[in-house]
Amino acid sequence: MHIVSGSSVYGDFTAVVGIDLLSPGYMIIFYLGFGSEAASYARKTFLRAVPDDIPAAVQRIQQALVDPSSRAMAGFMLMPIGSDFELLVWQGLMSVPLGTTISYGDLAQKIGKASAVRAVASAIGRNPIAVLIPCHRVIQKDGDLGGYHWGTALKRKMLADEGVKQL
Repeated sequence: MHIVSGSSVYGDFTAVVGIDLLSPGYMIIFYLGFGSEAASYARKTFLRAVPDDIPAAVQRIQQALVDPSSRAMAGFMLMPIGSDFELLVWQGLMSVPLGTTISYGDLAQKIGKASAVRAVASAIGRNPIAVLIPCHRVIQKDGDLGGYHWGTALKRKMLADEGVKQL
């Protein structure tokens, strides 16, 4: 695993990536976050990962952050590490279309866990792959933006960039 860093439209990012040896050019993303907190977390959590300068990885992640469509994500495999419940929630997030939002309660219902709204919200807060697993698309039931690990200003910008009007 490699720790790569770069700049994007959403600020400086750190990612932990693996290069798939069986499929050259295919990248596995284990973690993606923003700012110095992300760099520190990556170094502490992924002890075997080495800081590396892989320009192709940085460039492809930068492109995916600008255009998170399926075309831009070709050649990536997301591999978040979490509990079975967290993986279920994060998979549910992947089904929220670009340019739309969903409430915590609606997401809980969508994944078949309608009575576990708080647990769903907690799992969303532990999403290890920012933007590409689109936890920023989850808002409160009343339409309020709600929180975001990397800051509500960034969440607002991401949603605006995706064409969401109700901010």
